[in-house]
Amino acid sequence: MDGSLRRVGNRIYVEVTVTTPAILQCDRSLESYSDLVERHLELVYEVDADLASEQRDADLSDVAIRGLSPDRQWIDLTEDVRQELMLGLPMKRVAPQYRDRDLVDLFPSLNDVDEQKPSPSEDHWAALRTLRGNQS
Repeated sequence: MDGSLRRVGNRIYVEVTVTTPAILQCDRSLESYSDLVERHLELVYEVDADLASEQRDADLSDVAIRGLSPDRQWIDLTEDVRQELMLGLPMKRVAPQYRDRDLVDLFPSLNDVDEQKPSPSEDHWAALRTLRGNQS
């Protein structure tokens, strides 16, 4: 974690870059792999007792300026960092060794399925095609 803290008047500006390893499961091979997740946070706090008491039990994820009590000696970034890292997890999880390869290269049997024609007993639409042919 690398960051900076800047105080201007009653405002405190926090900029943090967090990098952590994540153990993920590949969507293609179901193998576990490790990848780095990196996120950048920019948070603004204002030293204001009234604002801090209003926001005490509120969800602060959508709040632009967070209230901070004047007697507070530290700022807890744990929940903000956790939420940002969760958002940084990739939607499509593919292990590095499979990222540049096509799915057909990994599973050649998929190519054979495309080339096979369904037999008449497997053709579920055969009955509807005969109806269409009778109505024309």
